[in-house]
Amino acid sequence: VLEMPECDVTDMTEFATDHRKAQSLSDKQDLMIGVAWVLPQERRFFRMFPNVIHVDCTSDTNKENRPFLTLTAKDNNGKVFTFFRAYLPNERAWTFRWLFQTVFPTLLGIQFLQRVKIIITDGDSQETFQLDYAIRALYPNVIRNRCGWHIVDRGWHKAGSYTQLTLPTKVIAAI
Repeated sequence: VLEMPECDVTDMTEFATDHRKAQSLSDKQDLMIGVAWVLPQERRFFRMFPNVIHVDCTSDTNKENRPFLTLTAKDNNGKVFTFFRAYLPNERAWTFRWLFQTVFPTLLGIQFLQRVKIIITDGDSQETFQLDYAIRALYPNVIRNRCGWHIVDRGWHKAGSYTQLTLPTKVIAAI
């Protein structure tokens, strides 16, 4: 059971109500709003190499436009492996709270999550806020870092392409 703030309960309830209506379901019928899974071999790999994990959530990759979240890590040969996958209902706070505080410990094991040293994320504020909260509550030895690629790539998108950027006058004079 996960304790949730009233605003998250309201948000989750509205999401479920809207989707029940879209599927012509009654309030009495169950509605699956998210699914997460770990394969046994991948769980074993994670438990062998839990030091650094990367959390990535992509959008618009499936017919229902559900966010798809993956966790990856590297083995002792530097090869990346995926060990966790989830189709999420949305990228709201209540979804990430459920994921980080309930699903991760259940599917991966709290004792193995406590061996993680670094979690690398993109810049999604809902994701990072909930992950920071879970780190304080459940994984006290973890440090969360931002992904360098996301910082650079998103920075370029916000600032415009390289050809649109101008260097400061002092830098141009130094060249």
